[in-house]
Amino acid sequence: MRRENKGYNAFMIFSKFLNNCIITPDIEGTEYGYIKVTYNQGSKPNPNKKGRWYSNKSIGLAPLCCCVRHTICDGILVDGVSPYKSSVLKELKDEIKPCIDTIINLPEYSSTLEYVKKTYDNNIEGKTISRILRMIENGILESYFNFFYNEGFINKLNDGYEVSLIFDGFQIRSEHNITDDTLNECRKYALDKTGYDIELKIKPFDNPLILPTNYNIVLDKIPSIVDKYTTYITEFYDKNIQSINNIIINFTDHDIFKLISVFSKDKIVYDPNTERWFYCNLFNVWKEYKDPIIIKAIVPTIIHSLFERRNKYYVEILYKISLITNTDDPLLKLYGIKESESIIEFTFRIKKK
Repeated sequence: MRRENKGYNAFMIFSKFLNNCIITPDIEGTEYGYIKVTYNQGSKPNPNKKGRWYSNKSIGLAPLCCCVRHTICDGILVDGVSPYKSSVLKELKDEIKPCIDTIINLPEYSSTLEYVKKTYDNNIEGKTISRILRMIENGILESYFNFFYNEGFINKLNDGYEVSLIFDGFQIRSEHNITDDTLNECRKYALDKTGYDIELKIKPFDNPLILPTNYNIVLDKIPSIVDKYTTYITEFYDKNIQSINNIIINFTDHDIFKLISVFSKDKIVYDPNTERWFYCNLFNVWKEYKDPIIIKAIVPTIIHSLFERRNKYYVEILYKISLITNTDDPLLKLYGIKESESIIEFTFRIKKK
């Protein structure tokens, strides 16, 4: 779950939203906007071009933590999903195995089975049936989309549509009056098109965050401050390569915060006596907050970008050589290509570090 993923940070996704935001005349001057999202079938390169629709570059509502998505969408969108996600299937494993074996060996799924066998060494049946079920699920979801679009519940917006695909469901504007009769008609439409009869329901946004009353004042300034620091990245990187190298080698929280302090020109500080954070805003006015909200915004965006630049530098160097034996650069020694290691394996290893 994303809430247990220490690397998850909504600020990084929000920054992508800001860079892909569309403001139409009817919402200009409000706090609303459209997010331009493109979708790809499969979270990884998929030669069959089948399966679930995933938002490209994690730009969209689907990658957000559930409570964050509920906070944004409540009162704006309606979420329609299938209600069946039962753990009982695990208990029926032995009983349904013959069914799985029959399905994955059907002629219409031969290319999927062949791809899994060539790509993986274990759990061939599980990986194959998973792909087949996602293909079926996606076909049903696409029929739902076609029904709601044909009925006028999904509007065109420029070269796209006002809809958000969320794996096994989708979200549309809440201004439309979606009734049980509407859902039942959609169910019949999907049954006719796919042969699968799935009951539909509207899923409530019942897990929103409780935001402070001044949330719009606080958050409105953070993107501007991040944008301000973004323009300074290249210059800072060129002047502080050695410090970045030292952090990559030693990697301590203290070293990282020292880098942030230098980067922010000592305009982000923590006072242990008051246990509060202080930062200087765009108007050179010092602000204080109990939580390190600025740090949470800067680390996954600005600071991450600095290390990505350094990572790209070493990857480009090591692409040109097959094995490092003599070098005075401590990072090249640390990240040198191991014997029999392909450049792809090396790239994943260095990015992980």
